[in-house]
Amino acid sequence: MRVNRLAVFRSNAHIYANIISPEGDRVLVSASTVEADVRAQLAGKTGRGGNADAAAIVGKRVAEKGTESWYRIGCVRSFWLSLSRTGPRAG
Repeated sequence: MRVNRLAVFRSNAHIYANIISPEGDRVLVSASTVEADVRAQLAGKTGRGGNADAAAIVGKRVAEKGTESWYRIGCVRSFWLSLSRTGPRAG
């Protein structure tokens, strides 16, 4: 099955998360504690950029970027098509 992969690297100082193409030749989306937006969110937190608070922020950021990217490359279309085949879930 050819699917995008999530690669995460954590050091004592930083956390990096990348969504990689199925072929492994392109990074589709990335987020890390090196980014200014993430550093600003971590400003009030204790510790360095490699802790659980940083992981939560980087995870949310890579998910947001991934969702935006899916809209651009059309993956959401195939997701909705697969849902329409299975029908709505009873909640």
